[in-house]
Amino acid sequence: MLLAIVYSALYYAGADWLLHLFGDIAAFQSVMYILTFEFCIACGYIHSNSRYVDLFASSVGTSAEITDKDFTVRYAAVNTAPISKETMKKAEQSPVTMGGLTVHTMPVDGGYAVWTEDVSALRDIKEDSELLADELADRNEILRYEYKREAKRRKVEEQNRLYDLLRSATQTQIDRIAELTKEYRRISSTDPDSAKTLLAEIAVLCSYIKRRKHLTLLTDRDIKIAATELHRAFNESLQTLKLLGVRSSLYVDESLSMLSGKTATAVFDFYESVIEADILN
Repeated sequence: MLLAIVYSALYYAGADWLLHLFGDIAAFQSVMYILTFEFCIACGYIHSNSRYVDLFASSVGTSAEITDKDFTVRYAAVNTAPISKETMKKAEQSPVTMGGLTVHTMPVDGGYAVWTEDVSALRDIKEDSELLADELADRNEILRYEYKREAKRRKVEEQNRLYDLLRSATQTQIDRIAELTKEYRRISSTDPDSAKTLLAEIAVLCSYIKRRKHLTLLTDRDIKIAATELHRAFNESLQTLKLLGVRSSLYVDESLSMLSGKTATAVFDFYESVIEADILN
């Protein structure tokens, strides 16, 4: 420091030879200050690179230890949780969970660094997530049960609705078949010819019921009915009329391709009403 003061005095006094010998005053002063601090550090006036043990031991918020090769603790932070040697050895392969802490072990020069990580918050979140997952699973199971029950109820309601719809469309013919069946049982043994006629009439009514129910289902679904479908219905009915000795012919306008369900059922109902009025009665 004294050399710096003397150099400054001589420099400002105009000693040009100093400039050529030692260089610029700024550089010389910087070197002097550096040498002064290094001298103070070397003599111990300025503490540097020392008391690492005390610094490590007084660390707050760091749960860490330094051990030797045998996992004997040499240095430990003030709030370090006690960890067994067996746990340290296991943590060398992979982290070990101990209560709410996870133990980590990492080799360092001369031993191992061991520290813990607080995972209690993560564990609580995991437990809450598992509870929530179980609750959602139970709720989904209840919803699936309710959905199946509701689907079953709607299926039954739809079946009942279709049954009522089909029954109402052909109830008159069903009642007529019941009457003819009773009559057939009454005269089948005494009047075979009349009984045969009754069976033919029942066949005509059954043919109508079969085709009428098919048309009813198509109409209920709001599906256009092909003219060929109506053709088949008439053709089947005419085939059963042959049992009564009725001769017939069928003409279908080929220009017709599709009919609405209501139109098709109205045409078929009109045809059946004519048959029942003029032949069966």
